[in-house]
Amino acid sequence: FAEAAQTWTLPIDILHIDGFHSYEAVSQDFANWAKFCTEEAVILFHDTVSFPDSIGKFFNELKGYKIHIP
Repeated sequence: FAEAAQTWTLPIDILHIDGFHSYEAVSQDFANWAKFCTEEAVILFHDTVSFPDSIGKFFNELKGYKIHIP
């Protein structure tokens, strides 16, 4: 997944982050791919409730408009 981001050039409207369940992994996935998202893009995070100390923590630290559906 990280390797694909190195050569990616197209804008992204919907990004689904669902990889390794560690804070570091989700943080890196976000850093690698969010820069390609359009201003109107939607970014979906999976397992924010199941992994509150990693994915959930990263999600909660993000600034901006968010919807959390448990």
